[in-house]
Amino acid sequence: MGEVTLVWVACSGKDNAVSKRRCTMAVAIVMAAVLGVSGCAGGGGQDSKSSVGSHDPASLVQRNPQDRAHMDKGGTAVFVMKTFPTNYNGLHTDGNNHSWGQITAATDPMLFIYSPQGASARTEYLIKMPHVEVSGGKQVVTYDLNPKAIWNDGTKIDWTAFEATWKSQRASVDEGKYNNSGATAGYEDIESVEKGDTPEQVVVTFKKPFNPITEIFASLIHPKVAKDPETFNTLMKTDPHPELRSGPFVIKEIDDQSRTAVIVPNNKWWGNAPMLDRVVFRQMEESATILAFKNGEIDATDVANKARLEQIRGTAGMELRHSQLLYNNVYIFNANSPSLKDIAVRKAIWQGLDREQLRKIRFNGIDYTEKPVESGLFFSFDPRAENNMPVKFDPQAARKTLQDAGYLPRPTGSSRKMARSCRFATQLLAMPHCKQRWRRPSSPS
Repeated sequence: MGEVTLVWVACSGKDNAVSKRRCTMAVAIVMAAVLGVSGCAGGGGQDSKSSVGSHDPASLVQRNPQDRAHMDKGGTAVFVMKTFPTNYNGLHTDGNNHSWGQITAATDPMLFIYSPQGASARTEYLIKMPHVEVSGGKQVVTYDLNPKAIWNDGTKIDWTAFEATWKSQRASVDEGKYNNSGATAGYEDIESVEKGDTPEQVVVTFKKPFNPITEIFASLIHPKVAKDPETFNTLMKTDPHPELRSGPFVIKEIDDQSRTAVIVPNNKWWGNAPMLDRVVFRQMEESATILAFKNGEIDATDVANKARLEQIRGTAGMELRHSQLLYNNVYIFNANSPSLKDIAVRKAIWQGLDREQLRKIRFNGIDYTEKPVESGLFFSFDPRAENNMPVKFDPQAARKTLQDAGYLPRPTGSSRKMARSCRFATQLLAMPHCKQRWRRPSSPS
């Protein structure tokens, strides 16, 4: 898990040209409608170098929420897109990228939001959080949708949206029909999606338990988009189809040549109206973003490493804010790889992985630190987190694991096959203690 630093333009006064631009992150655009917060406070820019080392992410909350009643309506915000999608369907593998997700967070149904501590809460698409129970030995989850929820084409958002989302995302168990799912985890474990007591109630039955339940159906797809695999793959290939979406904002313009997307308040939105008049997203090379920010061309940029943070320090009229990332960075081994299929090799890699050193490298120079994550399920600051790490950093134990499995140290000049295997592990995990090459003898010795 890591932390990202955001640079915000300061709103220094009502007459300042910048003060008319609501300085909110793309994910906060939805929160403006859901929680009634948007914009940035008055006052000059600050460049704080205070170190943030608290293990409680609440110490990093710097969103500066404001009561809607005390805010001016209007203005334009400009943000950066790192990549442009090749398909505007956010649940398609070609549209499932972070940059496009920042936009669809404001234009598509999002069912959950998260606190700085990682706790989930409902948006106004739901009238209450999902109810989870065990019935007949199976996990059953009941969702209750807001009767006011509609798609932009006027269609009610009901249980069929869940069915369509499930159908399009269960690729691994769908016999090759929908092969371009953005994410299949959880959906492949579902046995059925059915209408409950009303069309707005959805009953989802699982073949085997899945947790946390908020990791699936976090967003929904219009049934028309998933009516068949061909439509799912091609309908939004070149046209974002705003009418088949639902959110506080609507896509007004996409320019493939200039790599620009514009969203505006949705006049068919049934919740609190956004405060901004317009939000512009521009694709831009990361190397150009610092200068663009300093020139006032964009309203925010991330500086999540030492080099970028040093470039931005001292910029007039800016605020430097920290924010906790609510996800973990993990290493995933390919157990089918010839180099890693032996579980002893994978265990030895973990024993030789100095996570403390990796942590120091990752947070070097960004005024932040945190301890390594030890739970496979929860963030380190979650009270439910337990230490699930099966091994500790111990290079000597790593050598013994390999020796006990029949591997022997091989001197310089080893076969290319085994040398390449060790280099692969070193590159994958940045393991500084892989100093010897190892081989398995072809016969007992």
